[in-house]
Amino acid sequence: MCSVAIVYEYNLVPGRVPDGLRAVDLGEDPMLIALPRRLRDVGKTVSLAQPAGEKWIVGSRQSDDVQFAERACSGFRFAPRLLHSADDCDLVLRMVAADLGVGFVPRMAVDLSRPDGLSIAAVAGTRLWRRIRACSRPLLAEAGWFHSFTSELACR
Repeated sequence: MCSVAIVYEYNLVPGRVPDGLRAVDLGEDPMLIALPRRLRDVGKTVSLAQPAGEKWIVGSRQSDDVQFAERACSGFRFAPRLLHSADDCDLVLRMVAADLGVGFVPRMAVDLSRPDGLSIAAVAGTRLWRRIRACSRPLLAEAGWFHSFTSELACR
C-alpha cells in the first residue's frame, strides 16, 4: 500500500488532485532546456525558436510531458518533432548529451545529474515550471509524520 505519492503538474498543463486525496504543495521546480554540446553557444537563456528544427525527447510516463512540450513550443510558433521518449530525466539528459535531440528537464534533475556533452539553459520569453505535491489519503495527511515528511521535502 502506498501512503504518499509525489506528483507533478506543469504550469502549461493544469492538473487536479484525484478525488479522495489531499495534496500538500512542496514548491515549484523550473523547467529548463537541455541541448547537445554543438549548440552550446546558447548562453544562459535560449529562445525556443533556436532549436525548433531539432529532434525532441519527451517524457514517456504520461501525456502531460508531450502536452507540455507542444504547448511550450506553440508559443514560439512551431510544433516539436517528438522522435524519442524516456521515462527518466537522467536518461533524457544522457540522450541529449549523445546528440539524439533536445528536451525539457526540471532543474532538480540537472542538479542531480549533468553528463558531459550537454548545455542547459532557461527558456527566454516565458516562465516554464512544474509544481510538486505530496498526496495522501485525508486521514494520513493529518498525521504528524506526514507534516514532518512534507516539511523536509518542501522546496526552499
